[in-house]
Amino acid sequence: MSEEFDSIMRGLQEAVDDAQGKTSLEREIVQIVDMKSKIKDSHPDFLETPDP
Repeated sequence: MSEEFDSIMRGLQEAVDDAQGKTSLEREIVQIVDMKSKIKDSHPDFLETPDP
């Protein structure tokens, strides 16, 4: 996805969150969880703990 599309989607999500009364902290938490999910999906072994 392009940066422009991501920016538009973030703006739309912020508008929805504002309408639902979510705070910016709640929005940041959702974005972090989403980012972690995307990383895990694209690099499944990235978040695994190596065996000692």
